[in-house]
Amino acid sequence: GPRSHLLIRLKTTNIGKVRIINKASPMEHEFDATHLLRGVVIDKTKHEPPLNLEIELEFYGGQTDKGSLQVNWSPSETGGE
Repeated sequence: GPRSHLLIRLKTTNIGKVRIINKASPMEHEFDATHLLRGVVIDKTKHEPPLNLEIELEFYGGQTDKGSLQVNWSPSETGGE
């Protein structure tokens, strides 16, 4: 069936904190590494498409990195026409 969510999960234990920022929303979420090893689910019904995320990583030892991700659910997957 249609996809209803996006799962973000870490594959490394070298990351201490992750901030996930929806560029279309003033809210941001910060997660510790343990939480992200299990995965964070982003429900498409709670966000207007396209979903523009900025993901900031804070590694143990103080290094940081970031990337961006854009998710475009098709109209049939978001309940639109």
